[in-house]
Amino acid sequence: MTSTLSVTDALTVTTASGSVRGAVRAGIRRWMGIPYAAAPVGQLRWHAPQPVEPWRGVRAATEPGAACPQQPHPFTGGISTRFAQSEDCLTLNVFSPFDADRLPVLVFIHGGAYRSGASGIPEYDGTALARRGVVVVTLSYRLGVFGSMDLRALNGDGIAFDANCTLRDQVAALQWVRDAIAGFGGDPGRVTIVGESSGGNAITTLLATPSARGLFQAAIAQSPHPQTAHRAEKKAPHAEMLAERLGVDRRHAAREMLRVPASRLLTVAAALDRDITAESPLVAAFSPTIDGDVLPEHPLIALRNGRAASVPLIIGTNRDEYSLFEHGRAPVIPNTEARVRQLVEGTDPAAWARIRVLYGERAGGGAARVADARRAWSIAGGDGVFRVPSIEVADAHAEAGNPTWMYRYDHASPTLRLTGLGAAHGTELPYLFGTFGTPVGRLVAGADAARVRRRIGNVLQGSWTGFVRDGVPAHRGWEWPRYETDRRRTLAIETVSRVLDDPDREARLAWSGVLYDY
Repeated sequence: MTSTLSVTDALTVTTASGSVRGAVRAGIRRWMGIPYAAAPVGQLRWHAPQPVEPWRGVRAATEPGAACPQQPHPFTGGISTRFAQSEDCLTLNVFSPFDADRLPVLVFIHGGAYRSGASGIPEYDGTALARRGVVVVTLSYRLGVFGSMDLRALNGDGIAFDANCTLRDQVAALQWVRDAIAGFGGDPGRVTIVGESSGGNAITTLLATPSARGLFQAAIAQSPHPQTAHRAEKKAPHAEMLAERLGVDRRHAAREMLRVPASRLLTVAAALDRDITAESPLVAAFSPTIDGDVLPEHPLIALRNGRAASVPLIIGTNRDEYSLFEHGRAPVIPNTEARVRQLVEGTDPAAWARIRVLYGERAGGGAARVADARRAWSIAGGDGVFRVPSIEVADAHAEAGNPTWMYRYDHASPTLRLTGLGAAHGTELPYLFGTFGTPVGRLVAGADAARVRRRIGNVLQGSWTGFVRDGVPAHRGWEWPRYETDRRRTLAIETVSRVLDDPDREARLAWSGVLYDY
């Protein structure tokens, strides 16, 4: 039996900032709420993350850090109202087996439309994945107005805000992993970054981020929206609009913005975000900025031109990406014909004609894809935002000679089928993390038979950790075929998973020729 002293030793790790002591749960060591950068408060608001001020003694690391301030977003990974919120949110969590010694590392970046979420929520518990022989890191970062708005248009009075604070936070967390993870049993030379939704967008963006080069050796993008990054001139008006709505003195806007209470910033920026989203799906207020520095060019352009990181990549989407957003009041994705048309405004007229036919345009005699026109255009939005751009990423990455694998998550529990959600956005997460006992896990997978949960969980957990370990998504000796543009072989994950050739050919061809206005 392990002695008390050896357990204590195994839970105490010294980092460059100080020592931390974790805890044990379900046989896995865990350290929660470790700061990877200084609190971005006061004069550090809207500035690049700074080093942590070292502490003395041993810091307890048994509770998750606070989430970045956010409003409830139940459809985009929102947190419980009981979860602490603070601008002091740059923390991460580590899950590691007791016998960990240079194990490969899985770093998970949560989703939430860059508006919501946190690394410490129960749905992202890394215990089940760590049991499969990897060290798991989950991280929180600045969200919304605090991280992914570009406020440089307000600079003045000697104050210069930084763009891409969210992206900079993620790079800082990866630098912490490089420097500290060996003490937790991880191998800093075998790091795989994994993200879902806006976390998936973070993955495709980090592939094109020079400062992230060498900080990871493989990547998994789950349901990314890879086109979401915008030129600085597209986002500058949002800063002006925010200042106006806050009523700050425009002559000294930067100085005054630093004094605005977080609660007021959150409320005003959230309303502005809703208005911008309702007006057009083309530009997101909360998104990466192509600033010519941290992000020199659009990630899709970097990928197409072979300038993205040359690492093995898994990328995929869920069959029914659209369903979660279908009835949104300020939809994250387009869900009407007019809004889908906005998405492709100024593009090849032939492409728009193909899209109209495929998704149910009736006026011109086109065939309806589904009976409900609103659902048809919601499906179009899901294809245009998630599915087809992800295929484009896979195409570009594979054509550049990089090992690439693609999946489509098709599984839906009886509850999800009954409600019409199907294999909706994010519904793979309880199976990946094995968090079936959480409220979201019960909702998504509770009606599944235990053997079905195990089977889907084994495919996701086994393939993901096999990829983290060996750079190949092998599961129990079975390996997916690599993705190539001649056949576009894709793993359809279901109760019985199978490989399909170009399963989304119709959507891919309809959207070909679309040129997004970044």
